[in-house]
Amino acid sequence: MKIESMFRGKRMGGGEWVYGDLLHDKDGRPHIVPRNQEYDFDDDMFEIYEVEPGSVGRFSGVFDSSGQEVFEGDIIRHGEELFDIRFGDGCFWRHGNDDTMELHTILGVGSFRVFSNVHDAPEVMEKQVVDTCKICGCERVFVPSSLTDESHLAGSGKSDLFECCECRWVQMII
Repeated sequence: MKIESMFRGKRMGGGEWVYGDLLHDKDGRPHIVPRNQEYDFDDDMFEIYEVEPGSVGRFSGVFDSSGQEVFEGDIIRHGEELFDIRFGDGCFWRHGNDDTMELHTILGVGSFRVFSNVHDAPEVMEKQVVDTCKICGCERVFVPSSLTDESHLAGSGKSDLFECCECRWVQMII
């Protein structure tokens, strides 16, 4: 299997994600050159974006259950737990609160999806809560609802609202 070499990074100043090839300038600053653009070799003109150094992440070669690409720095939900994706020692790792395993070990073992990433939501890995859901009765991991589809339900106490990983019900946990 050939893994496509692709990177992403957040643009300096704008914070918008850009995807493509990674280049470094003579001062070592990272830049992303988006793919699928017209390049004029005569004029040496093409789009290139300087990106925040800490936001650069490489494509893992893995897609989540919905077909979304999984990058270094992503947070994935697998079962009841959240894991952040890291690269080291030549492979990608899923790192959770209690364990670290190679990313490929979850392929074909249940579904998983990209939940967010550590750059847009650094607090999510610290704010996981285990509690009993008042709707489905499960004892599951809850995550901040500010990062879920139901975030519009969150009012002034948004940071106290959490989503059940089983039934997706949003509730306040005190």
